[in-house]
Amino acid sequence: MSGDDPTATAAPVAIVGAGPAGLAAAALLADHGVRPLLIDEAPRPGGQILRQPPRETTVERWLPGPLYRAPKAALRAVEDRADIAWLGGATVLGIDPPDPLAGRDGFELWVDTGARGHRLIAAERVLLATGAYELPVAFPGWTLPGVMGAGALQTVLKSQQILPGNRLVFAGSHPLQLVVADQALDAGAEVALVAFSQSRPAVLAAAARSLRHLGRHWPKVWTPARILARLAARGVAVRFNTVVAEAHGSHSVTAATLAGLDRAGGRAPDMTADRRARVACDTLALCYGFLAGTELARATGAAWTWDLDAGGWLVAHDGAFRSSVPGLYAAGEATGVDGADAALAKGRLAARAILADRGWATSDSTDAARRRDARALARALAFARDLRRFARPPHRALDRITGADTLVCRCEAITRAGVEAGRQPPLALADMNAVKRATRVGMGACQGRLCGAILARLARPGTGGGQPPRPFTARMPVKPASIAAVAALAEHADAADDDRGDQTDDG
Repeated sequence: MSGDDPTATAAPVAIVGAGPAGLAAAALLADHGVRPLLIDEAPRPGGQILRQPPRETTVERWLPGPLYRAPKAALRAVEDRADIAWLGGATVLGIDPPDPLAGRDGFELWVDTGARGHRLIAAERVLLATGAYELPVAFPGWTLPGVMGAGALQTVLKSQQILPGNRLVFAGSHPLQLVVADQALDAGAEVALVAFSQSRPAVLAAAARSLRHLGRHWPKVWTPARILARLAARGVAVRFNTVVAEAHGSHSVTAATLAGLDRAGGRAPDMTADRRARVACDTLALCYGFLAGTELARATGAAWTWDLDAGGWLVAHDGAFRSSVPGLYAAGEATGVDGADAALAKGRLAARAILADRGWATSDSTDAARRRDARALARALAFARDLRRFARPPHRALDRITGADTLVCRCEAITRAGVEAGRQPPLALADMNAVKRATRVGMGACQGRLCGAILARLARPGTGGGQPPRPFTARMPVKPASIAAVAALAEHADAADDDRGDQTDDG
């Protein structure tokens, strides 16, 4: 896996996503004599949690500490292997499932490799380990340059070793913002404020509950407390029961207004001076949770389930990570945003299902290993459930900060009032495709990845619960692509169809 395979056009198993789940699956498949093809949009493997810097860059003490130990071990297990094919800097735009009537026995992946061209890749089995991205939050000023996710800020730090700004404000409900604030301080930034939507008693109660995980997950339990102590020692203000309310600035963010929450979890109704604060900053980093990246799975026809706090629309699976589409598997955050330890176990279990289904590995030792992976996953999920309970976004407050004039769909410049006006009763917000047709929300470059979750939350004010909203219909290309790329891939597909037709005629 030392470099890209520029000629890869077929593989017994294609793995989309080179984060912890994809890495773990690739290593296990290779251990059993199956040479998988690992595909990722990043030029180097590791996923968002590692986000390796460019090969030309040397980083001293790259991601030190126990939080990154297991993902880095998974990376080391694959990076020098010749029995794992690698295709980095490549975007899978769509997947055609097997279709005997069309003469297609396996999957065909439509892949855009940018300047290196476009190709169709045939695979007998496909594992989607497509990760997650940050939950978007709409409020006045959220589209200003300098307003970003805490994870995006961390990605710049990890991969490029640079800061997007000098004076940072963090606001969210997830403890990842503590980790990123700490890393930003080490990189030389000034952190003006870290705001949690939870109350101080809720934070203390969560810390007490987390002690039961101290034996198996001590780095995750201990790290937030250690960072809070470091922030206090450095004079960084940490506020609780507080949410972002507005970002200010003309060409970029220059300040953020934070609002206190009432006991019911909504924004303080009177917004008096003692319940709000305006803080100068050139970067506002948000961390209210994550969404699973399942567009590719849904475009391929896989069934989904809904859990906003676990990542929104998740790929439904049978417990062994087989999707509803035969031969298509899903692992990692696509099946629930549960963290790197869970993703590693999910990737191994999905790989074992692939091996079993194909008859590539069946033995008592394999069954014992599957049971070990299942136990590891159960332990990781126990911690993830407690973390999710603590980090649950303040849905009622997030609903309230999305005002009538706030952009909901930034690509098409549609406000919340525009969405409400465009849908006429009895059209419900939960009928997202109907709202899309009526208002153009979700028709922009992001293809609904941002506004879809915002619209889903607005459909169930205050809780994010109720009947699951149907997502925007995912179609190829699931990511923005040039017309030239799609046309070239269509030509490849037509040629492949012709070849299959000729073979059928000859037979």
